Amino acid sequence: MEPLHKIGEAFAELNITTGRWLGSGNTNCLPYQYGRYGRLESIVDCREGKIRGCDFVDKGYAYNLDTQRSIGREIRLGLDAVITNYPSTALEVLKEGDISRLVRLADLDDSPWKRIVD
Repeated sequence: MEPLHKIGEAFAELNITTGRWLGSGNTNCLPYQYGRYGRLESIVDCREGKIRGCDFVDKGYAYNLDTQRSIGREIRLGLDAVITNYPSTALEVLKEGDISRLVRLADLDDSPWKRIVD
């Protein structure tokens, strides 16, 4: 897994300054074994400016989240997006009280480049 500062250096070298989505890489299918949750926390902290010198994340996401527990955990963590093989499961999570106050389902009018923040 590439260190976050290396990803930031690549963005800078390529002069990419907007629309920077960052996920947790190729270890998403085995999150516990490879420490993905710590990685996702770092991505959120980077996006929020909590890590010095880490200003290159516009949105954070995770994919292959297929259980209510994993989808809910990542939304509560503060990710901007989740990708799942089971959309009906994600819809059920979006109905949970604390989750429904945090996020909503994206629609066609939403820009993938802008954060939806109240």
